Amino acid sequence: MSKHNDITIIAPNGIDEGHLESVVEFMKINGSPEIRAVWLGDVWVALEGSHRLAACDCLGVNPKIIECDLDDDITDHDFFDDLPDVVKASAIVDYVAGSIYHYEFEGC
Repeated sequence: MSKHNDITIIAPNGIDEGHLESVVEFMKINGSPEIRAVWLGDVWVALEGSHRLAACDCLGVNPKIIECDLDDDITDHDFFDDLPDVVKASAIVDYVAGSIYHYEFEGC
């Protein structure tokens, strides 16, 4: 699987249906969101954006992936309370890699 064709993205968390509805409505007006993610050779691991990925899936649109490296410093990961304020992307990938929330997108 190429990172520029059909892709799988592993999302960090599940979703809250009420919040998902507001994200879907926001995306209807503002378009496809950017999602920071790390490419692992056959799958993307999202560093953020569980609701944005779910909204993309609902609307049938592809996210705009901002590729990060495993050694990039990530400072704005509010939903990972048990991680330090500044963390390497690799730590978030380790945290997210076991997630059951996967999304499939075509032609990214």
